Amino acid sequence: MKQVLIAGVSGAIGGALASRLLERDSQTRVIGLCRDPENAPDALRSHQRITLLPWDAESSAAPGAIAEALESLLNREDGIDSFIYAAGLLHGPDMFPEKRLEDLDPQSMARAFAVNATGFGLLTQALLPWLRHRAFKRVVAISAKVGSITDNGFGGWYA
Repeated sequence: MKQVLIAGVSGAIGGALASRLLERDSQTRVIGLCRDPENAPDALRSHQRITLLPWDAESSAAPGAIAEALESLLNREDGIDSFIYAAGLLHGPDMFPEKRLEDLDPQSMARAFAVNATGFGLLTQALLPWLRHRAFKRVVAISAKVGSITDNGFGGWYA
């Protein structure tokens, strides 16, 4: 059975990817990471071939906790066939996109960087024992169009 780990599975992009993978291939099992598995979409929570694990990209302890949880779920030799990082943060409570340098907030920028960049690197590092098996594997990071430098006619945000 193919193992696909999706970080940010409760978001629109991650959730759609998980649903499509499960629908398309009966030999695919998804391990979905999200802040609160209890609030993940019903279709994902009730699917037999998905395991949802709590994970917060802003927590430096989260990658280690995921590695610990994977020890009981997956044999390292079988590994993960694909890792998709679909977690992202642009705005939230007390955090707003800034279109002018004058609006740049150090805490908001650090928080966005923690989720959008550091979270990916640290989670990939924690997954290395499952990514080093013999078979071909994919590691994918997905971003929103708003992060594009060349294809964003709406303007961008500094964070």
